[in-house]
Amino acid sequence: MTTQDVHQDASPREGQQPSESPQSEKPQTNNEQPADKGPSAFSRFVRKHPIATAIIAGILLAGIVWLWKDIESSVEQKRLIKAANEQLQTNQDAALKLLAKPMVWSIRAEWMRGNKEQVELMLVDVIKGSDLLYLHFLDMSGKVIVSTDKRLEGLPLEDAAVNAVLGTDTTLVLPRDKKAESTVLVAPVMGYDSRLGTLVMGAALQRWAAVEEK
Repeated sequence: MTTQDVHQDASPREGQQPSESPQSEKPQTNNEQPADKGPSAFSRFVRKHPIATAIIAGILLAGIVWLWKDIESSVEQKRLIKAANEQLQTNQDAALKLLAKPMVWSIRAEWMRGNKEQVELMLVDVIKGSDLLYLHFLDMSGKVIVSTDKRLEGLPLEDAAVNAVLGTDTTLVLPRDKKAESTVLVAPVMGYDSRLGTLVMGAALQRWAAVEEK
């Protein structure tokens, strides 16, 4: 066989397609962009009904503003009421201390003269037409000697807060707790060389309005 015959056998035959190389195929990649899904239903609604969308948005905005203003107003109202209550209580404390001074002097004068009935009449007269709830005159042991509540006379006063300060030598307004419904003042009644007893005054707690405290 000649060289020419070998070359003819190596060449592709007529009608036979050459095979494609596998390297000629393009590899698939994961970077292909997904098909555009188009606008969402909300976007289509906004584009189709712009006026209705604007009205709904306006109503929602107005509701949010109204709710915020209402909350803000409520907080401010509570703050003002609390401040007013504190000022009322401060004024009441000062008024009770001012009232206690002449009462202590009068009780001392009448008691040293032995005029118990005058002390009783004075306490009754003072409590009339006022916001005072009760007036007690206690001896050194805490027993009620004279009171606007006659049921308590001759009995120990069952008030732990008052009994705790019976030995005080100054006029005191007792601290209030959240459940307190009265303001209580304790004042010593002094004689010339010894203590005669203690004046206890209870007044209705002045309050502008109730405020919830957390």
